[in-house]
Formats: sequence, C-alpha cells, structure tokens
Amino acid sequence: MDLADIIHDVVRRLMDESSADWRMGTVTALTPDSTAGTLLVDIGGGTTVKARRAATYTSPVVGDRVWADRNRLGEWRVTAKLA
Repeated sequence: MDLADIIHDVVRRLMDESSADWRMGTVTALTPDSTAGTLLVDIGGGTTVKARRAATYTSPVVGDRVWADRNRLGEWRVTAKLA
C-alpha cells in the first residue's frame, strides 16, 4: 500500500465517521436502561450500536426491524419500528 492509498483510506474513514447516516437495523437487546430510552441495534456488517429510542417507539422488542439514524457526532437513535 502506498502513501496515496493510505491517505485515501484515512479521508474516506473520516468522511464516513463525520457524516449523518440512516440504516435499517434489528433490535438485538434491550439494555438495562431501555425504559430510559436506549437499546442495542444491529445495523449490519457485524456492527451493533447503542441507540436512543424515540418517545413514539414505546414497546421495543428484540427482533424488531427498526429505522436507525446517526447524527454527525456519531450518536444513534431509533425513530420507528418498520412494518
């Protein structure tokens, strides 16, 4: 790998990490503070994130398919259960 490849990889990673994103995911676990608003979501590619739960998503269940958003700071939220 030459210097240009290394620079390209670093820039791509920084761009990915600093941009907003949305994914479809699956609830994998209800965290001890699930009632306070967080849960674990598998967003694909072997990645599980801790996400805030929107107040409108009132009854999360392991296995639910959900809509997950990430803000520019890298914080995840689950906005809704998918049909």
